Amino acid sequence: MKNSKIFILHQFVPFDANPDEIDVLLQANEIGDALQMSGYSTEAMSVEGDVSFLKKLKKAAKVVFNLVETLNGSAVNSHLVPRILEENKIKYTGNSPDAVFVTTDKVLTKEVLKNNDIPTPGWFSKESSVDFEPAIYIFKPVAEDASIGITEKSIKFVKTEKDAARLITQFENCCKIDYFCEIFIEGREFNVSIIGNEGKPEVLTPAEMLFLKGGIENNILCYDSKWNEDSGKYKNSVRSFEFKEDDRELYELLREYSKKCWEVFGLSGYARVDFRVDRENRPFVIEINANPCLSPDGGFFAAAQNEGMSYQKMINRIVAEAEF
Repeated sequence: MKNSKIFILHQFVPFDANPDEIDVLLQANEIGDALQMSGYSTEAMSVEGDVSFLKKLKKAAKVVFNLVETLNGSAVNSHLVPRILEENKIKYTGNSPDAVFVTTDKVLTKEVLKNNDIPTPGWFSKESSVDFEPAIYIFKPVAEDASIGITEKSIKFVKTEKDAARLITQFENCCKIDYFCEIFIEGREFNVSIIGNEGKPEVLTPAEMLFLKGGIENNILCYDSKWNEDSGKYKNSVRSFEFKEDDRELYELLREYSKKCWEVFGLSGYARVDFRVDRENRPFVIEINANPCLSPDGGFFAAAQNEGMSYQKMINRIVAEAEF
């Protein structure tokens, strides 16, 4: 496939975009550079609500590197891009439209997890809940990633379903996106990156997010801790691959559940599974990201690099998986 053209698709990014939106342009540039070093020609292309991009792709593309996280401004529509590519028999990187559709909806994801005996925290939404109990909950957008809509104010003690519904409405009125809430697991946070290996999952070493400042409100990856480089939360949230012998059993569980998520959700190419781990070292899946960030300073490459993989090799691996 070398010397073939690879189109790098990403969503439209407005000139006044926030850092989480601009990041996809940085990814596209870095991926383009890595592919050109491997002998490919590349072209980045912005995708909006129409399918005008198809004509060019059908004529020239051998494979599409799909970075599209939103369509028409909504993450809910992101599955439509791989759907269109698939229907037009254009090979593409990453996950299938069905996998993207299900994992984009965090409530639907939790229902699938529960039905397949993969531990996930109890939750409440306007459409779905599991055995509501008074507890500390974290309020999260249903269909956004990159910690959009999550702040230190997202964690609240909730006594009743009525209170949960009222708070969800408050968050929705403020942020203009759909919300739900799940029981907040007080403890540790891990993420596990997975990359395809001839169609099979290669589970990389789990990364633990260390929160250097005390207090429950600082023990989460909120928007500032991911994107606001001038904030204390950003500076106090660090990634670690340090292995502790006492965590051997935990690491095995994290790998086991990550592999099971890959199989249950029909994941492909690459993905990331996020966990919270309680005080008794029990892991709970809180999110599956079927389109994780591939920036050189992002968590997915950090996990690949920890395994001895260069950025160029990682990108080539992802392109090669488009064949499976």
